[in-house]
Amino acid sequence: MSINPADSAIFGSLYGTDEIRALFSDRANLQFMLDVEAALARAEAKLGLVPKTLADAITRAARAENLRLDYIADSTRRVGYPVAAIVKELGRLAGEEAAHFIHLGATTQRRRAEFSSCSSAVRLGHWLRSAKMDLRLSKSSHVN
Repeated sequence: MSINPADSAIFGSLYGTDEIRALFSDRANLQFMLDVEAALARAEAKLGLVPKTLADAITRAARAENLRLDYIADSTRRVGYPVAAIVKELGRLAGEEAAHFIHLGATTQRRRAEFSSCSSAVRLGHWLRSAKMDLRLSKSSHVN
């Protein structure tokens, strides 16, 4: 059962485009968080903090479709945020050696705010590009 009209199969189209609703889906949210984890590993590899081969393994593993969503949902219900489960899942996918370097330097006390803000910024960039395109299409359809 939907608790948000935007999620409704009947009324959803009244609350935005399919593209915008997809940007706010669980899968997209997880992917944005994985993108941030992968970017962190690559940046730390450039600084010599993470071996490049392991940063590459983390980047390759950072795909939302590979995550165990039931595990992340259960962990989120218990602890109140998904980051810990995402980090653990990414480590499982990237391999034991790479797992030691995932989330390196991001502190436990601040991880929710840091990664929520970063993944929200990534999502905002996608939304702005989509909104700009929608405005262009709208403008061109109203030109006489």
